[in-house]
Amino acid sequence: MIYYFIFAFLVVFNLCFFSNVIAKKTKLIDYPHKDKIHAKPTPLVGGIILLTPFLVSIFAQYNDDKASLLYSLYLYIFLIFLIGLIDDKVELNAYNKILFLILVSVLFLFIDKSFVIEKIYFQTFDKEYYFGKSKFLVTLLCIILLFIAINMADGINGLIILIVLISLIIFNLIFKSLNFNILSILMIITLVILFFFNYSGKLFLGDSGASLLASYLIYLTIYENYNYKIDVFKVISPFMVIGFDMVRLFFIRILNKKNPFKRDNMHFHHILYTNFGLNLALTVYIFLSFAPIIINHLFGINILLLILLIIAIYFFLLIKTKIKIN
Repeated sequence: MIYYFIFAFLVVFNLCFFSNVIAKKTKLIDYPHKDKIHAKPTPLVGGIILLTPFLVSIFAQYNDDKASLLYSLYLYIFLIFLIGLIDDKVELNAYNKILFLILVSVLFLFIDKSFVIEKIYFQTFDKEYYFGKSKFLVTLLCIILLFIAINMADGINGLIILIVLISLIIFNLIFKSLNFNILSILMIITLVILFFFNYSGKLFLGDSGASLLASYLIYLTIYENYNYKIDVFKVISPFMVIGFDMVRLFFIRILNKKNPFKRDNMHFHHILYTNFGLNLALTVYIFLSFAPIIINHLFGINILLLILLIIAIYFFLLIKTKIKIN
């Protein structure tokens, strides 16, 4: 099995190293724009590179009967990747992109029942709430919101990769007690390599990469909730910052009679980047995203209280940096 990991490492590293060649061949290049912070044309091939762990995983588990259960996941992620790839090429209208996401997700919900949010568990009250007939609608709504939030957070180098990478590690460490499967390890290898190239501005994820990671993270989150009795606040805590930032931006844009999906530099990550630089921006964003679940796991402090504290810090930083939020 170690040979598959070595092979994946070599493939991913070489694809990243020759990303400029791939970008020119595929014409996947992100050019500077007033609403973007990079100053030179950059390859948009992160999504293509991110297909590697899924392809290697298929070959590594070819004779494993249990692996066939993951094929529907691979199909779902590939279809979402294609939507993002088309967006990279022709810039899809945001509403059309969401429509395609809904169509693919509805199909997948009927194929894989483990992708459906049937219940949520509140550890504080030791109670489970079942959604019953509304479970498909609730699941679809969660998919759409998390997909939009993750894509909106893709604005500074390394952020989305770190969010997915740390989420993947935490879910395996805390929820599954070191139960890393082949795909998880391959994803970690790929994300670590991608991070260094993305962080240095050598390549971007593109909409295809952000969409692929969003779909994988969505599945991972719902799967953990489906198979394990996990407090709902622990499940959603890593996404509170990106979620609140999405709601804030929608609220501001609608009040200003603008398209809620119109790109600008008012995102929380842009604010942090402008005021503190890339390193501190990443540090603060990641800390706010994962501090609640890590502190709760280590010290047993109520996670809901920690989430409320993080939200307070989030708005404090917005006010402190003199960014208007109304």
